[in-house]
Amino acid sequence: MGDPAIYTQDFTRGLPAFITSFPLFASLKVYIYWIVSLVLISYLSYIMYTPLNRQVSATLFWIIGFMMTYFYYIKWFVVGKNAKKSSDSLTRCPDYLTNYVKPGSADGSIKPTNVCLDFVGVSRNGVLKKCDKDVATCLANPAYYLTPPTGNNANISSYQDQAAQYGLIWTSVLGDA
Repeated sequence: MGDPAIYTQDFTRGLPAFITSFPLFASLKVYIYWIVSLVLISYLSYIMYTPLNRQVSATLFWIIGFMMTYFYYIKWFVVGKNAKKSSDSLTRCPDYLTNYVKPGSADGSIKPTNVCLDFVGVSRNGVLKKCDKDVATCLANPAYYLTPPTGNNANISSYQDQAAQYGLIWTSVLGDA
């Protein structure tokens, strides 16, 4: 899975910097994309409709072409713009573990904390035990859960160290290990 930003394309790579830094350029790209796409799809549909006498094929071609144009508009201009490229996009728990909020005390002296429980049994070295009992029993024993790094010290190396310690795979941090 990984970072969704690697699947988007940057059409501004070869343009001069003074053009790409212009604020109107971002919305201009969208207008140009829609105009060129719709003109091209409509022209090809017209060729199929009138000279080739394929009315049904032309109509289906226009509908499918419009749907593909909309799909790539979302992929290139909406998702690509909003994709996160920092450690904020990391999941809280390693792959196949379940995020669970460990309850705090009623008087507020112990605050609730996020922990990761293993209901599948994915630890390669057996350090993290599989929780096949009820959740309260698993939360009572620290061998059944791990607490992910939090706060300002939560950088990628702390996630990597913790995943390696527990024998886990964390695709968004370690790649396809």
